[in-house]
Amino acid sequence: MYLYFALLAIILTLIFVKEDNTWSKLLSISSLSVKIAIFILLFSVYKKLDYLVDVGVFYLMLGTTGTIIITLFLMGSGEE
Repeated sequence: MYLYFALLAIILTLIFVKEDNTWSKLLSISSLSVKIAIFILLFSVYKKLDYLVDVGVFYLMLGTTGTIIITLFLMGSGEE
């Protein structure tokens, strides 16, 4: 049941990626990354796959780091 809510949240986030503003796109993609990581974690708990928890946490860390790097790049280039 929770997996369906996670998939619905991912699909709804994909709708908002079509925004014109760069910061809105970045926020949507960052939100999508977090939702996918949560989906991986929920799936790993549901199926009792311990190694998949590590993959979900690693994906969450990479997504957050990537968002920070892109934000610093956009702030340095003066993108508004």
